[in-house]
Amino acid sequence: MAARLYLVRHAEAVGQEDIDPGLSDRGRAQAQALGGRLASVRPAGILPGPRRRAAETARIGSGSGTGWTASRSTSATRRASTHPTWRWLRLASANASLTILRWDGGEPGALVSFDDTGHLA
Repeated sequence: MAARLYLVRHAEAVGQEDIDPGLSDRGRAQAQALGGRLASVRPAGILPGPRRRAAETARIGSGSGTGWTASRSTSATRRASTHPTWRWLRLASANASLTILRWDGGEPGALVSFDDTGHLA
């Protein structure tokens, strides 16, 4: 059965001075816009990265009327996260960008959307 894997890069963080910065005011607005864009999506789960900026992006985005919450406990996200980190690097390079892969469990997934920031316009 085919599924869609939504890869989201964290929203804009506050500076580079802090080793694990949270989101800037602009980043919080980006996360809300992203949540609005994904309001109709019903994900099986959300797997935020370990950094504070990723967790904040997931929390704010999921609070934007989407009806979903950030968690780490779904089989699809666990399977995807077992791949080497380098497989996911550069699939989303702009802040709060969205990359969508159609994935049927085989290798590789088909690219549906790449580094899309249309929701930030």
